[in-house]
Amino acid sequence: MDNQFSNIEAEQAVLGCALMMPEKIPAFLLSIIKKEHFYLPIHRQIYAGIKALFDKGKDCSIPSVSDLGVDPGELIICAEKACLEHQVGDYCENIKNHAMRRQLILYTREFLKKIKEEKDSKKLIVDMSETLYSLMEEKDSQEYVMNEEVLKNVVEIVEKRHKQKDLRGMPSGFPDLDNIVGGWQPGHLIFLMAVPKMGKSSMALEFALNTTEQGKSVLYFSLEMSKEEMGERQFANRQKIETNKLLTGDLGDDWCSFVQGYDKLHRLKIGWVEKPRMTTTEIKAVCRRFEREQGLDLVIIDQLNKIDLQMKSKENKTDAIERVSNDLKVMARNMSVPVICLHQLLDKAVSIRHIPRPQLGDERDSSAPAQEADVLMYLWRPEFYWRGKYKNQAELIIARQRSGASNTSIWLTWIPKHVAFRSMPKNEWPEEIKPN
Repeated sequence: MDNQFSNIEAEQAVLGCALMMPEKIPAFLLSIIKKEHFYLPIHRQIYAGIKALFDKGKDCSIPSVSDLGVDPGELIICAEKACLEHQVGDYCENIKNHAMRRQLILYTREFLKKIKEEKDSKKLIVDMSETLYSLMEEKDSQEYVMNEEVLKNVVEIVEKRHKQKDLRGMPSGFPDLDNIVGGWQPGHLIFLMAVPKMGKSSMALEFALNTTEQGKSVLYFSLEMSKEEMGERQFANRQKIETNKLLTGDLGDDWCSFVQGYDKLHRLKIGWVEKPRMTTTEIKAVCRRFEREQGLDLVIIDQLNKIDLQMKSKENKTDAIERVSNDLKVMARNMSVPVICLHQLLDKAVSIRHIPRPQLGDERDSSAPAQEADVLMYLWRPEFYWRGKYKNQAELIIARQRSGASNTSIWLTWIPKHVAFRSMPKNEWPEEIKPN
């Protein structure tokens, strides 16, 4: 490969410094740079020798490295060009920058080969995007962090919570829910589950609207419903226009409210993705693009069973769902945004109970989503089963969360003609749930 994408002098400088100051530099050097970052094979060999000695707690000086079979002449050349101690960090960044350029060249060659072989252009673009993003996000591994740094971070976090009135994350729009989960946390995977017809999509839309009305950006993967259907629900929800009027177009006195709603709602930063059977790789690629162009504060996926599992050889559906759930969790962590994913519960398992209230184990096809979730929530409306009782009341159950109270719940008011959920005053919450 053309050596214009390397800095031989910088490589010699940092290795030379490590050889000349074996009691100080090797530990620092090994923590910020890898063998693969060096261009010349001899420099990789010297680095490997230093690392091997360091790992064994032995001296990393020129004689010791030479005893490992490294050419003494090359060691002396590096020693003669050693940089100063305070320059090592800058030289290492220069070396890594050149290494990334070389990696880009290799990827480009691979892409050209794939372009000739791969027939699916969309798949090719997604694969290329994911590869480039992974290169862009390559981070140095830090083996430990001192307690002082950890506690400084905690102080900053607590101070921020204090300013936000004890809210750890982004407000959900439902104060009672925020009191339990602390708002949506960056990097958290949240699963919202229910049997069909309970209002999962309506609940998710509430979360999206509440978030964007705070000036935030939301990317909504509407894999279950069309984006136009979700658009109509925005008018119903926020402008209190009955859904049947929107379906017929006969708005009557609500026409002015409809126009005013457009002026307000179209400014909200919600990106809609309407493409069923997307893979997690495609979802991540779209998220990255949206983040770059619009910013990204919340991702909503409606719903898990509409994602293409891309089942591998000898893999059953349960294993595939576990893999996809893990992919979503990793995506949330890597992008440092909360991801809310909707998922169906087994209607047969729930409806046969004396009290058909969702509980752990009701997940469809696999329990992996419940296990991977940082926050697991169930939604149900008792009146769906018991006509005339608990009218327009819905319970949102926080079944489990990694950091906070579990097996608790809040009650919401369901407004069917506006397909909307609203907070219910606590003094109106049912004291108990029973059929009769």
